[in-house]
Amino acid sequence: DYAEKVYTEYDSEDRVTEMTSLGGGCCGSGGEGQYTFAYGENPSYGTPTEEQKWNLWKTYRRIASPGGLRTVELYNVYNQLLVEVVQEMDGTTILKSWVTHQKYWDGGDGRTFIASRLKERRFPSACTGYTLSTSGGWTTDVTPDDAGSEGLVRLYDYDETSGNLASEKVRRGTKPSSSG
Repeated sequence: DYAEKVYTEYDSEDRVTEMTSLGGGCCGSGGEGQYTFAYGENPSYGTPTEEQKWNLWKTYRRIASPGGLRTVELYNVYNQLLVEVVQEMDGTTILKSWVTHQKYWDGGDGRTFIASRLKERRFPSACTGYTLSTSGGWTTDVTPDDAGSEGLVRLYDYDETSGNLASEKVRRGTKPSSSG
């Protein structure tokens, strides 16, 4: 079944702050399904180098879902998703978190033609060693573990002439191999 009506509120920057679907509650409950959204900036952002801007989060979006899950999305200065944290909650207590982490080519290796393109996608199984900072039941910062040996990581590389995706590989763990 689809929701019959959707009610949406926006902030002064035309970002969604609340979305309610009538009849679209969690797990077929038939009640209202209300999502709330909050936005903000990284208080520790500072003045990164051009290369650092691709993989340092500048803004966030927090989403509270009707079923009790919370999602935190961290974006770089170019509004590309870097980190998504899905949190299972009990009130304001985080019971479990799943992290998905994207890394982008930054051009710092002389390959400026692919700056901004996806380099790695680290799935939750590869992000178990990450450190999460929290406050008030929300993840407020994520420190990656680049030495993990478990979990799925997808790697992307691009053609130097066209800039198109040339290869996609899979690696186990976040620790790069000695060959790259």
